Amino acid sequence: MKHLCALLLLFSLSLTAQVAVDTTTLDNVEVTTLKQSKKITIGNGTRKKAALSPFTTDWSMLGKLFPYKESYTATPFLKNVELFTRNKSNATAQFRLHLYKMGKDSLPAEELVAGGIMASAKRGKKETVVDVTAYNLSMPAEGLIVAYEWLKFDSNLYPYEATGKIVDTEIVIAKKTERVLVHGPDIYSNDMPQPISYYFKGYWHKFQMNQWSRHNGNWMVPAINVTLSN
Repeated sequence: MKHLCALLLLFSLSLTAQVAVDTTTLDNVEVTTLKQSKKITIGNGTRKKAALSPFTTDWSMLGKLFPYKESYTATPFLKNVELFTRNKSNATAQFRLHLYKMGKDSLPAEELVAGGIMASAKRGKKETVVDVTAYNLSMPAEGLIVAYEWLKFDSNLYPYEATGKIVDTEIVIAKKTERVLVHGPDIYSNDMPQPISYYFKGYWHKFQMNQWSRHNGNWMVPAINVTLSN
């Protein structure tokens, strides 16, 4: 009987020691807190009640300004660019996206991705999203300008009916509708009280207010948004 009690005592001591070893091992466990992802979308671009822009002029690019705000320090990185497009061609239409630091007179200065970013818009009315995370870009403290470039590819062409007035001094004689070929994809525009820039004959220019009097002091701003993240 004494021998059995001794064995039980030894087993109990061994088990206690094992528990102590296991408790000591748990002391080495480290707890890591995951960083919470944040993102915001800026620009207020929308397709609702927007004027279509089937440009038939010699402009090749339009730029939308995104001024810098101190609140962007919480989400400093460029995640993606969203554009409200309309593609009426028979194929996926291509365009080029440009990202610039804002320079003097709110015109594009340094380009953040040399040569721009090729992108495409599917047929129909779409919210076309271009992912730019691979370029590791931050929101410039000077402000950002996002420019949309039309590309004169045959695959981008679609027929468009343009209506103009035939005038003799101030008397309208007739209206003439002409069927022309236009390079898409179109981009929607929103009437906003902020200036925009356009690229014409090798230079960037800024529209003057009197060029847009029919829009009650607003500009026809390309419907573009930018998503920022941390």
